[in-house]
Amino acid sequence: MLICLSEAEVRELTGKERKDAQRRALDAMGIGYKVRFDGSTMVLRSEVLEPVPSNRLTEPDFSAIGGR
Repeated sequence: MLICLSEAEVRELTGKERKDAQRRALDAMGIGYKVRFDGSTMVLRSEVLEPVPSNRLTEPDFSAIGGR
């Protein structure tokens, strides 16, 4: 398995053809990337394959609902 997404995979992921539009889409999705010397966008495969971390750190406290 390759470490980076191919250019075709970046297009498929973002739905965009132009590099600047791809980067805006990746920014909006919170997916990290690097710009190569040739101007292409490099996305590590681990950026899209790893599970998204949850913002919820603890379960909510429902003790105040429905009484005491």
